[in-house]
Amino acid sequence: MDFELALNFTLKWEGGYRVHRNPGERFITFAGIYEGANPGWEGWKLVKEGKIEEAKPLVREFYYHRYWLPLKCDYMKKKQAVAVFDTAVNLGTRRTAKAVQRLVGVYPDGIIGPVTLRAMKSWKEKDFVREFLKRRIIYYSRLDCGRFNIFKKGWINRVFDLMKTLEVAR
Repeated sequence: MDFELALNFTLKWEGGYRVHRNPGERFITFAGIYEGANPGWEGWKLVKEGKIEEAKPLVREFYYHRYWLPLKCDYMKKKQAVAVFDTAVNLGTRRTAKAVQRLVGVYPDGIIGPVTLRAMKSWKEKDFVREFLKRRIIYYSRLDCGRFNIFKKGWINRVFDLMKTLEVAR
């Protein structure tokens, strides 16, 4: 399933199944899920009890329902789906959907639907992914986001790794 490829790639860059204590914050991050933004996630209880293996299926479920399904990734070409999914995990679903829509020339309402999917299918898969990820790099390079500037190099490296993984780098 394409979702498994997407999730494995994303988790590699989100730190895998490790708990990260964020300096100066009371919230933790696990497998890229930030407690401050997702306090109701049912996996926190297991993570805090050290039951990492039991939390893994909940991580999969979280990413599947929060990112994969809303973006209709099952209806995209494989490489498109992986690129769109990973972008959404890093930038959010609405911003990602609008980026897709601007690229394929449809009204950017932030909701992937039949019109957007049809427009995506008209692109050669490699061309879409290459251009989409190139625009992601440009977006990052233009960010002036204070304390998050320290993450920009890693975010850009992540995109280059995704291009290599999907075999769309020139």
